[in-house]
Amino acid sequence: MAIGESVGSEMWQRASFWAATLGRLKRIAGKLRVQRKPKALQLEETLPLGERRFLAQVRWNQETLLVGVTPQSISLISARRCPSPHDRTCIREKGDTSEE
Repeated sequence: MAIGESVGSEMWQRASFWAATLGRLKRIAGKLRVQRKPKALQLEETLPLGERRFLAQVRWNQETLLVGVTPQSISLISARRCPSPHDRTCIREKGDTSEE
């Protein structure tokens, strides 16, 4: 029986080694943060106007666009270049080139 006990004991040692290794890997992986590339096009907000019509605030690269959408068309209402991607006040009239 010494041989069987030795094999069984060795299997438990291997299993506990792998369980401990997997536990360590999970803890390390939990601390890692993945840096994702920011998306160039983001739908920030929509306002339904009824009958499949809505306004949409869209972020594209460093611009914030306000567009009107109907079943037949999409119209640019205003656009603004935003120096900061977190500046939500970046809407001005289309064609307005004045700086604030």
